[in-house]
Amino acid sequence: MLVPQQVGSTISKVFLKITSSEPIGVLIIGSAQRPQDFDEGSSLVDVVAVVSSKPSHAQHMELRRELVENLKLDLNLIVLTPRDLIELAKSNYHLSYYIAYDSTIVYGRDRLESLCNELKNMLKPSNAVETFKRLSLTHFSIALEYYLRGLYMDVVNHLYKSLKAGMISYTASKGILSFTNDALIETVCRCFKEGEKIGSLLKLLRRERRDPLYSKKRSGVLIDRTSQLICKLLQLEIPNIRTLLEGLRDFKPLQVALRLEGDRIKLDVKGLSSEGRYERREF
Repeated sequence: MLVPQQVGSTISKVFLKITSSEPIGVLIIGSAQRPQDFDEGSSLVDVVAVVSSKPSHAQHMELRRELVENLKLDLNLIVLTPRDLIELAKSNYHLSYYIAYDSTIVYGRDRLESLCNELKNMLKPSNAVETFKRLSLTHFSIALEYYLRGLYMDVVNHLYKSLKAGMISYTASKGILSFTNDALIETVCRCFKEGEKIGSLLKLLRRERRDPLYSKKRSGVLIDRTSQLICKLLQLEIPNIRTLLEGLRDFKPLQVALRLEGDRIKLDVKGLSSEGRYERREF
């Protein structure tokens, strides 16, 4: 694991100092557990603190600031109560899958293990298919929005997250919940006709997110390749990306959103026309 061994006790002490109470337990979720999946500069250390009562917004900000200073990590602090965890699982929210299946307990093991097991009993692979499909489309829409706004260095990070979420959705459809890159690639290559292409693209996107280029042309190529393979993997139809981008030459996009209608993806773009009028366009 990439985080210091004393991370659990440090977080507990910081919570006690700022909120006057220790957390029930603390987990590290996602790639921060795995050096082979973690990318310095583009991956965050996701920390989930389970507490009896949630801190105020000001306390939350102070907690994060002090933890960053103490641990020397760029971390994302998520604070939840046990009831929050159950409600997230009931709503099939993607975070609950990471907590149940892709986490390491670093503090309060005795108290958290039973809660994580309860989440696992509620969360089945079949229910993860739609959850991660929608997460994949969310990240893809963010990548498109960044591209259309000229923020090219941020595009590849969300394409990587989009493809990985799509692969989680696909493996869940086969009854397997995988979260590591190697396990996802192995399952997709074994079960999907174009699995090797998808595995190669995931590796490419990961390399490029480490040192992204400020390049409109390169970003456009990666968007095109990713959209084609995600749609094949998840059996979706999406408007031709090149045609979409051509149709927005006279438009300044402010917000991009993808939505599912059956197996077809609709794209809503809100922004300003060349005359300065606020418009909504659908593709």
